[in-house]
Amino acid sequence: MIEIPSIGNLLIQIAIFLIVMISLSKFLFKPLLQIIEERKRRIEEPRRRAKELMEEAERRLAEYELKIYEARQRAAEEKEMIRKEAMAAEREIILRAQDQGNKMIEEMRERIQREAEEARKILRRDAEKIAFDLAEKILGRKVINE
Repeated sequence: MIEIPSIGNLLIQIAIFLIVMISLSKFLFKPLLQIIEERKRRIEEPRRRAKELMEEAERRLAEYELKIYEARQRAAEEKEMIRKEAMAAEREIILRAQDQGNKMIEEMRERIQREAEEARKILRRDAEKIAFDLAEKILGRKVINE
């Protein structure tokens, strides 16, 4: 059969249980919970700080990438501007060279024309003199130029 403990024994067991629970709570559970909380705090603080540092690093990286992108854009714009200026300067140089070449050609044509005219005059004069000289030699007498 089942024995029912006496009330006195039950009260003593309840009292012992309460004393053990209070003692364990005061000397084991509370210090253990404090240690666990302290460890949790020690772990959470560096994690929080690490998270903040990562966010700061990501923000700075984004700024850095933006600055690099902007610098590349400016460099590309400056390169294009320099290329356009160089092409304009090249066109200007070519036009000047063509103008100079055309002027030189025109001056040479005029010079050749003048020299050809002078040569014709000299040839006409010399041809006339040679013709008279030849006529005198062939005829054996002096030929008068009229």
